[in-house]
Amino acid sequence: MLEQLIRNFFMPLAWLLEPFCKYGMFYYDRWSLVHFWSGIMILTALSVMKVNNRWLKLFGILVLWEVFEQGLVGYLFALFLRTQGIATDEDIYIQFERIFCEYYIDTLNDITIGLLGGWVIDRLFRWKRLRPHIDLFTIAFTATTISFITTGQHGAMPVLLFFAAGMAIIFVFKMFAKENTPLKACALTWLLYLPLWGGGCFLFALWEYSFLSLIAPCLLIWLYLNLRKLFGSFMPSAHNHEVAATS
Repeated sequence: MLEQLIRNFFMPLAWLLEPFCKYGMFYYDRWSLVHFWSGIMILTALSVMKVNNRWLKLFGILVLWEVFEQGLVGYLFALFLRTQGIATDEDIYIQFERIFCEYYIDTLNDITIGLLGGWVIDRLFRWKRLRPHIDLFTIAFTATTISFITTGQHGAMPVLLFFAAGMAIIFVFKMFAKENTPLKACALTWLLYLPLWGGGCFLFALWEYSFLSLIAPCLLIWLYLNLRKLFGSFMPSAHNHEVAATS
């Protein structure tokens, strides 16, 4: 059962472990982008909840995750492989090492880049020029997130194309939402998207590889509505921190 879990859940995520920057102490793979996104979301949530010592809490959460990932989870999987007598040259063992046996510098960089994500969003939301455009920022952030999830394994060009499509889908939803309930607006947007999805499956094989592409409009709209509420609450929080720092 555990082996099946590795094959069905963890192995499809192996593309995240491909490095795009590897030089000396600098080691970043696609999983680093997930840590950057996590730092953004954790710091935002801590700020909205008005948690004291939010930077210390963010650091602690990132460290605990690395301990959990490399310690508990890695140990349990290694124990399973040893008890099953799986050799180091077998495919499942090789995949295990790729997923759980990170370089120490990679673990350090994961924590650092998570903190960087928190710092970037905090600085960005204190920028007065962003405040009138927070909705556009939320749309772009949502489209970036969903395009990476749905097409990231296929390379940069599909991500860029889906990013543009994601932006358009959310704008269409906002247009429908002016005269309809959010649920009805979502349904209308998905129905409008459906023939495009069918044409994409016919013309581009990569669309067929993921069920996520079929429900992408629903994911986009759901994430956009939640992030709009979260970022809308974070913007006054960031403004209050700015005022307190200058007073």
